[in-house]
Amino acid sequence: MFRETIYQNVINDLKPLSGEIEMDETMFGGKRSGKRGWGASGKNIVFGIYQRNGKVLTFPISSRAKETMQPYIKRYTKAGSL
Repeated sequence: MFRETIYQNVINDLKPLSGEIEMDETMFGGKRSGKRGWGASGKNIVFGIYQRNGKVLTFPISSRAKETMQPYIKRYTKAGSL
């Protein structure tokens, strides 16, 4: 609960990134035995937005679906960015 409160306060103060921007998602955690890659169980998905020669914003997300990532893109990138 305490970590979630801190996270929400920090995320509300973030400014949108602009200029040349890159975005990608990756997975962390899980166990090595059994299935690997995107289909493996027990992994957490993290979505990142990188402003070249600038800041990196990362967000834990529940899925790789467009509907999950688009709100982050709209909120944390300025219109006209590449």
